[in-house]
Amino acid sequence: MKTQNEKKRFVELRAKGLSYDKISKELGISKPTLIKWNDELKNEIANIRYFEFESIIAEYSLSKRSRLESFSIILSKALEELKERSFDEINVKDLVNIIFQMNQKIQTEVGNLKFHTDEYDIDDNIKLNVLKEKTLPFVY
Repeated sequence: MKTQNEKKRFVELRAKGLSYDKISKELGISKPTLIKWNDELKNEIANIRYFEFESIIAEYSLSKRSRLESFSIILSKALEELKERSFDEINVKDLVNIIFQMNQKIQTEVGNLKFHTDEYDIDDNIKLNVLKEKTLPFVY
């Protein structure tokens, strides 16, 4: 029987993105067992991945923050400029394109990381308990 320490180490390695093959070699555990553990422990893996990304975001907040601020400034200027423009002008198409690009860049920078709580919501439509998730907010 595999130990809790081996499972804990597996969760850490999967959260870091290591493949089953690499983990199998490091822990000396078969790939089918690791796949079974992955299904069993997927929420723990997701939570560790969430906190690792959150830590990286905090560590590099200045560069991430400055990129977000730059994209936001460009988006704001483009939206203000669009208000002043006539839609008869050909360059409006380019301005709208800038707006969509900045929206996309901001969404990419912020991302969509989820944290799985230990709480459940009851979905009345399908009568199942659904694990609650928290998402890092997309502040925009």
